[in-house]
Amino acid sequence: MSEKTQPKKQASEKIVAVTGGAGFIGQSLLKALAEEGYQVRALQNRTPVFEHKNITAVKGSLTDAKALKELVQGADVVIHGAGLIAARRGADYYRVNTEGTRRLAQVSAYEKVEKFLLISSLSAREFELSHYGNSKKKAEQTLRSVPDLKWDALRPPAVYGPGDMQFLPLMKMVQKGTVLLPAGRKARASMIYVDDLVSAITKWVKNAKPTGTAYELDDGAENGYLWQDVTAEAAKVFETKPRYITLPKFAVYGVSYISYLAEMALQRVPQLAPEKARQICYPDWVCRDNSLQKAIGWKPKVPVSKGIPATIRWYQQEGLI
Repeated sequence: MSEKTQPKKQASEKIVAVTGGAGFIGQSLLKALAEEGYQVRALQNRTPVFEHKNITAVKGSLTDAKALKELVQGADVVIHGAGLIAARRGADYYRVNTEGTRRLAQVSAYEKVEKFLLISSLSAREFELSHYGNSKKKAEQTLRSVPDLKWDALRPPAVYGPGDMQFLPLMKMVQKGTVLLPAGRKARASMIYVDDLVSAITKWVKNAKPTGTAYELDDGAENGYLWQDVTAEAAKVFETKPRYITLPKFAVYGVSYISYLAEMALQRVPQLAPEKARQICYPDWVCRDNSLQKAIGWKPKVPVSKGIPATIRWYQQEGLI
């Protein structure tokens, strides 16, 4: 039987290999893929991955050649979501985000994987702001250097939803009635609810014909949101009327340097490093390209008016707020 007449595999026959399955996005992704009937292999480093009859854990890391081969061998699709979002040294971002991607991509090409998806970041567009964004940009670039690899990348903006801890400080500020705006009152950002991002990934698995494109994607809000728009949705839930304080950049940078030095002295990973402050103060995190929707037939469903209340309910159920 020729390649052109080979019957198309059903979901239950396709093997999807996933990295980053223990993270906020990864947990939702593993569950969605498994429930759609895919046979999923998930790279498991320290944290156990979601348990399901369709999920097989492969113990190891992005530096473990044997584990990567076991993960990828025979797989139809590879989804690379593992990455470092906070580090003590800039070099660590490149070691994990760039070199880890290169190793996995090379194994995937060698094993003749049909298609490879990198979960990148909108930070890659503004790569000069941070080692994190630059490491993601270089990860995308390294895919172009791997012969015979059929790939795409997704660049999500701020991802939020049940399970996310990054938005918790902002929601607490709204609850208490005072919201800090480090990027100013005119700063705008795109958002995407975790279920929408996962649906985009699963739709890509089904429909994509990789072209080596880095796609931006968001919840469909044209020109994104002012942060006041986002917090207004939270204020409705908390029944508060928050006041907004615009912080000068020098104050944000000053706090970030003090925080960085303190965390390093305690041998902890800094959560507000100076480069993180540069990202926070940047006023334009708006997605400008919606070509992914046409490429794979995907549409987002959850605006912040629905997503923020759902996220707050989860925080409340978990006793975080």
